[in-house]
Amino acid sequence: MIGFGLFSSIAIFAESVEIVLTMGYTKQASAAIISGIGLILIWLVTLLGDSANELMLTGFKKASELEEN
Repeated sequence: MIGFGLFSSIAIFAESVEIVLTMGYTKQASAAIISGIGLILIWLVTLLGDSANELMLTGFKKASELEEN
C-alpha cells in the first residue's frame, strides 16, 4: 500500500510540475503552487502510511485472538 501510494504521489507530482510550468505563471506563483501540491501529497502519503500501519496492527490483533481460541 505504501509503495503504491508513494509511487503514485511521485507520478502525480511530476505531472503537476509539468502542467504548472507550461501554464505561464510567474516563477513565484509556480513555486507556491508546486510547493502546495507537494505538501498535500506528502500529507496524503503520511495518512496512507498511518492507515496501513493501523490495518497491520488490527490484523495482528485478530490473528492473536484466533491463536488464543
